[in-house]
Amino acid sequence: FVHFAQLLRAPNTCRRFAVKFAAGFAILLAALQPSFASEITVLSPDGRLNVTLELSERMTLRVSDAATPLFTLSSVTLAVRGEKPFGVQPGMVKTERSSRDTTIRPQIREKFAAIPERYNQATVTFSGGYGIVLRVFDEGVAYRLFTARPGEIVVDRESFGLTLPDSSRITY
Repeated sequence: FVHFAQLLRAPNTCRRFAVKFAAGFAILLAALQPSFASEITVLSPDGRLNVTLELSERMTLRVSDAATPLFTLSSVTLAVRGEKPFGVQPGMVKTERSSRDTTIRPQIREKFAAIPERYNQATVTFSGGYGIVLRVFDEGVAYRLFTARPGEIVVDRESFGLTLPDSSRITY
């Protein structure tokens, strides 16, 4: 076997081969690595609320109002019986964005005859047949984990860690 260092000291032809081989090998390794530390950001229609989905070892949702952090949901996972938990080492396949600006007119009016429904949405699909939908309204945020797998599944638990800024005060 020839060591890589010996190839670099060899004549030009061998040296060029060694450099091309090393560059190609580095590119191949980078392509095979899972894509970690990706971010998807969704703003509310009025632009005040901001939700950022961070993808690394686990999913994290950061929610802020303008530049003020409101809360963070870390390690968002869904444990499914007999499967790798959804949200652990998520490999993003695609992201679809959409918006909605309509009015709901309820049959039974309790408070309002018309309810505005305005939001921006991102649907992120992951390898493994699951995904997350992020909806950001002018006055709140929502997320939903989903699966496109056929048949029934048993959900053992959904979990996340809630972190509030140090300056937060809670009264009950």
